[in-house]
Amino acid sequence: MKYDEVCLVMTACIAPSAQVKALTVRDEKERRKQYLEAARFYIEKTRIQHIVFCDNSDAEEIGLLKKLAKENRKQFEWLRYQGDEKKAKEQGKGYGEGEILTYVLQNSKLLQGCRYMAKVTGRLKVRNMDMVIRLLDGSGNYFNSYVDQRNRFFIDTRFFVVSLRDYESFLKDCYQSVNDSRGFYLENSVARAVRKKRVAYHVFPVALDIERVSGTSGMEYVTPRWALYLDSAELLLRMLLHREKRDWSILKLEKNIRPVVKEKKTAKGRERGI
Repeated sequence: MKYDEVCLVMTACIAPSAQVKALTVRDEKERRKQYLEAARFYIEKTRIQHIVFCDNSDAEEIGLLKKLAKENRKQFEWLRYQGDEKKAKEQGKGYGEGEILTYVLQNSKLLQGCRYMAKVTGRLKVRNMDMVIRLLDGSGNYFNSYVDQRNRFFIDTRFFVVSLRDYESFLKDCYQSVNDSRGFYLENSVARAVRKKRVAYHVFPVALDIERVSGTSGMEYVTPRWALYLDSAELLLRMLLHREKRDWSILKLEKNIRPVVKEKKTAKGRERGI
């Protein structure tokens, strides 16, 4: 996949409402700092050419980012608006994140000029972003899928790559059925839509090297190198075994891959990954 075909969309909530539950990191200055670090990483350390940063708390723009984008010859767009706090309180963070993507689809000029959207959540850094994008063949959508503790299928929505056409046709309204209090999260809603509407997708051909500080628990997450190598080897082996099939890389949700994550605790709690 070519870098200039992809628009990276970063979803953010810099100044969350007190009504939003399950957040440990609430300090606006700290959240702003973490978003700045993540955005700076993508501007300075990756070959992604188009980056959209969208905040649903209508917070003041981080002016430094546009300066950095210009210096690195990147196209950068900052979008902000006030999200539906009542709905987010009632249904959960996944609702707010899906609402952000809908807003970006309707208002971003950069996104409309690209074929694919690479969505990344908040402060998450995909450290091997360039390798991941380079290895995608440009013929479909890319998600990772798992089985949760209740033995339900879900799709990891922290990072995925999808064609604009398919997202608008099949996935843009998924967030409206999210209900965190009932244990039905954005990951479950997207997985249900993928199965019901038979959306073809591929698993990522290499393991994602993710680094982030969770807004929910305050934990820092780093994947050990040995775990990345093992997971990548498994993915490549499956690709080779099924290369003759037209849908070799469509991962049925029953075929789950469980990542190994090293946790560096900076606060008590458990991270869900959103």
